[in-house]
Amino acid sequence: MSDTRIINISKIIANDCYEISKSFEEQQWQKPIEQYIQYMDDQNNGLIDVLLAKDNNKFAGYCIIQWKSEYTFFYKNDIPEIKDLNVLKKYQRKGIATALMEEAERRIFYKSNLCGLQVGLTNDYGKAHQLYIKRGYVPDGNGLIYKNINVKYNERVVVDDDLTIALLKAKKEN
Repeated sequence: MSDTRIINISKIIANDCYEISKSFEEQQWQKPIEQYIQYMDDQNNGLIDVLLAKDNNKFAGYCIIQWKSEYTFFYKNDIPEIKDLNVLKKYQRKGIATALMEEAERRIFYKSNLCGLQVGLTNDYGKAHQLYIKRGYVPDGNGLIYKNINVKYNERVVVDDDLTIALLKAKKEN
């Protein structure tokens, strides 16, 4: 018997919202259905693209392309941002995040020469750090960011999901 896996990437549609929320709830991650309904509205208004990964037709993860970043440096330089990369635990280390990143980068590089993202700094983000470095991302050179604003010298911030570093990847010339 073959262990063939088929990973499909598509944009979110209304029917996906419940399945996504329920899937995360089953692993004790709080991601209410309203969050995905809002994402769909934002996608319909051209603000974001929500990319879903399905492994053999079962929801496995998603990421967002935000075409106009809220992070000042990316916004001022018109750098689209990959955000909110989430893969269900049972699908981690199976190529889902890589497939989502490849599709997000493909879409971004069609419109831009640079792709950006922010990543948290706690050990919860260790797998993401490794993935982004392997994919060729480098720091944007602006240091720490808290809630999309650069942290100044001697400034105190809370270490939570909003404390990040921004990374960039340049489009490869063919």
